[in-house]
Amino acid sequence: MTASIFIAFYAIVSLAMIIFDLVFLQWETVRAFLLERRSRHMATLLETAIARGLDGTDAEHRQLLSRRLRTLSGMESFDRTMERLSSEMPDEAEHYLEDISGVFDTLLPSFTGRDSLRRAYFAAIVTRWYRGRPASSALIADLFACLSDKALYSRQNAFEALVHISTATEIARAVRLLDADGAKRAHRLISETLLAYPGDRNELADALLEGFKQRTPEMQVCIINFLRHARTARYGCEPAPIDRHQFLLDLMQDDRANLEVRLACMRYFMTNPWESALDPIVDFTRADTSASWEYAAVAATVLGSYPCDKTVQALKRCLHSPVYHVRYNAAESLFRLGATPERELANIMCGDDRFARDMVVFRWKLGGASDANDKTEVPVLGGDAA
Repeated sequence: MTASIFIAFYAIVSLAMIIFDLVFLQWETVRAFLLERRSRHMATLLETAIARGLDGTDAEHRQLLSRRLRTLSGMESFDRTMERLSSEMPDEAEHYLEDISGVFDTLLPSFTGRDSLRRAYFAAIVTRWYRGRPASSALIADLFACLSDKALYSRQNAFEALVHISTATEIARAVRLLDADGAKRAHRLISETLLAYPGDRNELADALLEGFKQRTPEMQVCIINFLRHARTARYGCEPAPIDRHQFLLDLMQDDRANLEVRLACMRYFMTNPWESALDPIVDFTRADTSASWEYAAVAATVLGSYPCDKTVQALKRCLHSPVYHVRYNAAESLFRLGATPERELANIMCGDDRFARDMVVFRWKLGGASDANDKTEVPVLGGDAA
């Protein structure tokens, strides 16, 4: 009897799952059909408007478009249609988007205060297709409100939208708000979003560096990573630090600064080599104890951007480190600088340190440079640091 009950229960559950899958599949089919139909209607609406030269001053067209965009499916149809039109007729599509930018303001009541998914999708559409410059103050205020949303995707989409449509000062304010909410987020996510800023990156760098010391270490790392990849100019304007190189060098050498912040500063000088940073970076290669080996490991990588005799000697010393990561990074940088085991590293290959020797052999095998006949010259060795 117990087995029969168990089998019957299992059969009922299985049948219910099959029915659910069939219903869900049918619902998805219907949804795809309706979306395709709405996309065709949206395409007809937009193509007709663009062909007839209608713009945002056409009240009837604005009202019709606003009604179509008040639902998620309407937004999705608009997104798909504009993506196609932007590839087929980019100039006409851009002109049309500039003319209808006011429509987005009329959509705020339909998306503000709603669930996180609707707010997030609206912010994504704004990022892609809003062309009003300067951006509407009501739209900017709504995006700032989304920064306090509980859902991560809603906050991130709102931040991306602000980066694309607002000013450098407003973006810096958004960064302060994100920093103040205490939520953990990936450094790369913030930095790459900031790199999408379409305006003057030097202006944004000044805005971000103003009040830099009041930011948390996590956000400081994000800002430094932005400066590193944006390749901004060395000199900024008041009240931000005027000499960014010197500011970050001082921060890198500040023993009171956070570990990750100092390492981020060091990596900055890998992408933006500066002669004055060479000696402090070489000094970091000596910090290869169990408590501070991260400094030596990152310094060994950074020195790959400084081709000179001092760099080679420091990297050769790192090959004797007791920490694997330091040895590997040193071998990697020496390989990048064009050193060869037969010439510049001959004393390592003939020395007593088996770990240093094995690391050189391992790295050169990875790079296919272990051939004894390889006569690759070391570039700029003996010259000044870049």
